[in-house]
Order: sequence, then structure tokens, then C-alpha cells
Amino acid sequence: MLLRVYSCCVFLLLSFALRAQRLTGQVLSGSDQKPMAGVSIQLKGTGEGTVTDASGKFSIQAPPKSVLIFSFEGFEQLEWTVRGTAPIRVVMTSATKALGDIVVVGYGTQQKKDLTGSIAKVDGEELHSLPAPDIGEALEGRAAGVETISSGAPGSNVSFLIRGIGTINDASPLIVVDGVPEDAPVNNLNPGDIASVEVLKDASAAAIYGSRGANGVILITTRKGVAGQGHLSFGFFAGFQSPTSVVKMLNASQYAQLNNEMLTNNGLTPNPAYANPDTLGKGTDWLGALLRKGAPMQQYFLSYSGGAGKSTFYVSGSVLNQQGIVINTAYRRYTVQLNSESQVFRTLTFGENVTLTSDEKPSGSYNIQNTLAANPVQPIYNSDGTFSNGGGGIVPLVNNPIGMATINQNNTRSYDALGSVYGEWTILPYLKFRSTAGIQAQFYDTRNWTPQYNLQPTPQDTSALGQQYNKSITWLLDNYLTFDKTFPRAGHLTVLAGMESQDNQYNFVSAYGYIPTGEPAQLINNSGGNTINGDESEWALVSYLARANYSWENKYLLTATVRRDGSSKFGENNKWGTFPSASAAWRISQESFFKDVHFVNDLKIRIGYGVTGNQSFNGNNYPFASVLTPNLYVFNNNPSNDIAATAPANNRFLWFIALMVYKLRLIPTLRVR
Repeated sequence: MLLRVYSCCVFLLLSFALRAQRLTGQVLSGSDQKPMAGVSIQLKGTGEGTVTDASGKFSIQAPPKSVLIFSFEGFEQLEWTVRGTAPIRVVMTSATKALGDIVVVGYGTQQKKDLTGSIAKVDGEELHSLPAPDIGEALEGRAAGVETISSGAPGSNVSFLIRGIGTINDASPLIVVDGVPEDAPVNNLNPGDIASVEVLKDASAAAIYGSRGANGVILITTRKGVAGQGHLSFGFFAGFQSPTSVVKMLNASQYAQLNNEMLTNNGLTPNPAYANPDTLGKGTDWLGALLRKGAPMQQYFLSYSGGAGKSTFYVSGSVLNQQGIVINTAYRRYTVQLNSESQVFRTLTFGENVTLTSDEKPSGSYNIQNTLAANPVQPIYNSDGTFSNGGGGIVPLVNNPIGMATINQNNTRSYDALGSVYGEWTILPYLKFRSTAGIQAQFYDTRNWTPQYNLQPTPQDTSALGQQYNKSITWLLDNYLTFDKTFPRAGHLTVLAGMESQDNQYNFVSAYGYIPTGEPAQLINNSGGNTINGDESEWALVSYLARANYSWENKYLLTATVRRDGSSKFGENNKWGTFPSASAAWRISQESFFKDVHFVNDLKIRIGYGVTGNQSFNGNNYPFASVLTPNLYVFNNNPSNDIAATAPANNRFLWFIALMVYKLRLIPTLRVR
């Protein structure tokens, strides 16, 4: 009996030893073939694993036909099936290179070589190559046909133009962050958190966004974690900003001489104070006093990413502190990014993307035009240190511009949250269902404090305080199915169909009042002249969309999309609009007759057609309704109130449609030898 038990134990131990064999190997980088230390190696379906040493080598117990998962931050995850005990050599590919072949096209991705529409992509590595405080500066000059426009003030929101002005009034493109359309300023995003930016430039590509795609679409994807050993990253940059190409103004002597000539030529008596212009010297450089050289800017960035098994995460925080080149202007921003994804079951994956931002923009009341018109003969300060009244020059009604920029205090604070949660169910290997719920919450307030001052020619007799509080909440829900399958001898077909709904609610309240001298600058201390204002508005959008991509032998490519939008911004008779598009491409370089052409690697001809719209071109949520305005008038010597229509109702208010026909284009790529 004991012998039988002993024999069974020996048999089991031998079986386990044969199954759990020792496997060794080395991991190398595909770009330079150098050993990679710290690569995470996990036995798929178990919690067992190891990491590579300083020379990239590893050793692990792995049964035959088991699967090893190799992962490292910045590299594509790799799976290796165990087939024997011989040492293995694993080469990992940079994730940047791999991602360069994949393009986000709206509600999905597509291989770049199979695109039939005009889409530009900028990788995160390219965005991070130069330090920039916001996405506008980081993207400037990196995507053909995309123009970035900014006032230059610290924290000012950047606007984009894609292939020029496409619609009247509002020509801004739609911006989508991690699948959620965003109305908040994009300067609240930290460029270090961005993995890629795709720009849908023509109607055939942007029609999938229908009523909001007339001016193009900018798709921003934030960074995700990679399973494996945790990766900690810290970044810091500092710099100085100075004005360039500053207008050279007349000095005091030159100004006095010109003033004398102007008055004399008009038959007027010159100013006696300017009798001897040469004695006035250089005087005051008002523009130079308003603009400062070497305004500091610094940003700190810390991120941690990684994952284990079937879960990944990415978390980051950043702080930006920027002083403006105009005195008393600044911008401070605090950003937190939280992204994670988990495969809870074999066919079910959940994840979320959250961006939290708080920023502040203090400034004075400055005016460049008034500064240029200020009198260089007058000083900035009086002998007692107070601001002089000498701003007026040829344009008389100009207060001391340095005093105005210093005395008045304006500040804007905002708190933004942009987040989404999603679930993806793999129903069949070629059929997936994805549902996303998103929210964008904006809370921002402004405070304008104008203390009493005696600056001529327009003094402020009483201190005044104005405050406004704003709230905007936008909800998003989209659900869609994706069918993706390759048919033998019949090509590759991808079909997407789904629906989306979005709702926005906005309201604000504001108050303005005069504050007695010496009292704290709070509205509760107002002494009269107070004004209270407020309003609210709402809009909603319901959409149905579909897209089909077909590829035959990697030579003939076809894309067709259609979207039907119903918007609350239009009257009962015109709430719905349909936006179709179609595009096709022929990859000539794959034809047999082109194989002898060795100096061209890829040659593709594409043509497209699309219809897009703009539901926000007039900036009004209720353009179909009458505009009623309260009025006060006197009737029989008594004050009376009434409400009058200042704009009539228009139930026939139509969609603003932008139609773009994409011309034939040759897209050659030369082979580099």
C-alpha cells in the first residue's frame, strides 16, 4: 500500500516537473537590439511572473503550450507561446512606431494605410518634443491645413481653423477628448497627458459627426497604461518669455516736434511746453513699461503607469505657472489625469478616463491701443509716487495705461471635470458592443474690482465690484456595435452602427454694485447702483450613425457613412438633418503592373464626397423662437411695464449645411534607400 502511494507521488512530481519546465531567454529592443531591463513577463491566465535583469535575461517555469505576456512602458505588448525548453530571444517593438500605423477616425480606429479621407495625425512624442504650456502651442505647425489662433495672453483659449473659415460666425472645429465632445477651453489639458491628436479635415471624414463637423473635427486621445512593471515619470521645464517685433514709438523729443508741426500746419498755436523739444529727451516708453522682458514660465509633471494581468492604469498630475509679458497678467493651472482599463471577464472590459482641472487667470485692465496712444512727454508717476494723469497724447481720452493695468483687478477661476466610463462586450470574435457615458462639468467665476482712482481724463469716483458665477453641465451617452471580419477571397469588412445622445444645461448669475471707500470689497457692502442678472439655457442632440469600410486585396478601399441628427436648436419642422458621405481609394502600388517601379513605395488615389452641418453657427440655442424684451414706458403719467418681441419666431429656421467635394489626390510615398 505504501509503495503504491509512493509510486503515485513520484508520478505526480515527475508529471509536474515535465509540465512546469524551466524556460530562459533574453528580451531586446527592436530599435537598437539592446537588452531591456525591467520587462514584465507573466504566465497568461495565472498570477505567476518575473522581470528581466540588467542584461535583459529572464528565467520562468512555464508548461508547454502556455503563453507568456511581455510588457513594458512605451512598447507594444507581446505574447509568446512556449514550444520547448530552448532559450528564446524576444524583440519588442516601440509603441510609438506601432501606434503610428493606427489612426483614430471617430467611434473607432483604422489603419493609416487604409484611409480614404483626409486625416492628419500628430503623435504624442512629437507634441512633447518641445515644451509648451497648452495643446495649442504644442500643435502649432505640426498638422497641414490646421491654423492655431491665440491672443497670446496667459491661459487664453486657443482656437483652430481647419482649411480656413468654413462657416459664418463660428468656424471652430468640434473637439472630442477620449470620445467625449468638449465645449471647455482646450488649454485646460496638459500636453504631457496626450497620446495622439487626429484632425478630420474633409467632409468625407468628418461627416460621421454630422451636425457639428462643418469646420472639421479634432480628436484628442489621452495616454493609457501598459501592463507590466510600474513606470514613474517626472518632467520639468522652465523658460522666459519676451515680446518680439515690438512697435518702435516716438520718444518725447520726437513726439513734441511732430506735435508742433501738426499744430502749426493747422494754423494753431504750438504747446508752450514743447517750445524746445530737444530738452525733453527720451521721456516715457509706455509700451516698454507695459511689457516685461523675461516673464518666467515653469511646469512640473509627474505620472505613474503600469498594470498587472488584465488591468492597466495611468495617473498623472501637473502644475503650470506662467507670467504674462503684460504686467500683472498670469496663469496658474493644476491638472490631474486618471485613466484605467480592466478586463473583468474574458469577453467584458471596463474603463474610464477622467481629467480634472483648476485654473486661475489674474490680470489688470490693459489696452495696447491706448498704450500706443499715450503721451511720451508725461511721466508714469508723480513726484509723490502716485500715478500721473499724463496718459493722454494725440488721442486725449486715455488714462495712464500703467495705472489702469495696476490698479484694476480682474480674476477668473474655473474648475472643470471631463470624464467618461465605458464598457466593451465581445459578443463574437468579430462583433463587439461598446457603451460610453460621459460628463463635462464646468464651473467658473469672474471677479472685477475697480477701486476709486483720480486718473484724468476719466476718473473713477466710486469703487465698483462685479462678480459672475457660471455652471455648464453636459451629459453624453453613446452605444454602438462594430462588426469587423475578413472573408476569404471576399475582402475585409468593418461596419459600425449606433446612436448617441447629448444634453447641455447652462446657467449664470451676476451682480454689480458700488463699494464705499474703506469698506471691504464684498457685494454685501454695496452702497447702491447694484444690478442683479442671470439666465439659463439648454440644448439636446440625438443622433443615429452608421459607417462601413471595405477593403479588397489591400488595393481597393471604400468608406461610406451616414448620420442623422435631431437638434433642439431648430424648429419643429426642421429638427432633423441627414449627413451622408462616401470616399474611395485605389492603391496603385499594389497592382502587378506597378511592381517594377522601385522608387515609389506607396501610391494611392482617393476621392470623396460629404455633407456636414453646423448647429451652432449663430450662437443661439433658440433661433426658432421669438425674442421677448421687457420695456418700461409712461402711460397717463404712470410707469408701466410690457414685453415686446424684438425678433419674430421662425419655425422654418434650417440647418446650416457645409458641402465639401473632395478632389482627386495622388498620395505618393517615396522609398528611402
